[in-house]
Amino acid sequence: MKTGSGAFMRDLDSARQLASLMIDIGRLAGRRMDAVITDMSQPLGMAIGNSLEVIEAIETLQGKRAGRLLEVCLELGARMLVASEVSANLDDARYRLQDALSSGQALQKLAQMIEAQGGDAACTQDPWALPVAPLRATITAPEDGYLSRADALTLGRAAMAMGAGRVRKEDSIDLSCGIVLAKSIGDRVHAGDTLATLYASSQRLLDEGCRMARHAFAVSLEPVDSPVLIHRL
Repeated sequence: MKTGSGAFMRDLDSARQLASLMIDIGRLAGRRMDAVITDMSQPLGMAIGNSLEVIEAIETLQGKRAGRLLEVCLELGARMLVASEVSANLDDARYRLQDALSSGQALQKLAQMIEAQGGDAACTQDPWALPVAPLRATITAPEDGYLSRADALTLGRAAMAMGAGRVRKEDSIDLSCGIVLAKSIGDRVHAGDTLATLYASSQRLLDEGCRMARHAFAVSLEPVDSPVLIHRL
């Protein structure tokens, strides 16, 4: 369950109530249930958009990335292993997951899944071979300080305006466009530092995305704590 500006349940209390209801429903159906509430006040990963998110996921499996996305995946994966009785406890489950990552088994499994669906698994070795829009622009920090806002909803709408999502069901999706973040809430920034890079297939769409995405960011002169990533029920 996600909570924050980019989530269906914006506040933590509502997210906890819905998570509890879903657990109750599952248990009434005879299922083992667990729930984790994660922060979506800023994007979970550093990428927004179809190809860009796949690239980030592959680089995570390659061991080139850490951070929020990996931490949430390890938390959810560990709980799934415990719920399925593959692991006796969360510590053992996380060890198994970390071992699958470091040994390359996790990346190999993704390649097998892609091949089984008729895809080209070469992207698991070179993810930037996936389609990425040719035009790009950066949003930079206006002053020295600490990033205090990277609003998930605003950034999601900016990506959608560039073609990464649908406004109407008949709209087409541009798999190559999106946003890659360079900073997270709480990071120290200097004037001119890149906060995000936007990718689009036309200058008009790129300009519109930049116009919207600029409003997602704010810089504070005082240090800012990173949002709590994982909330307990």
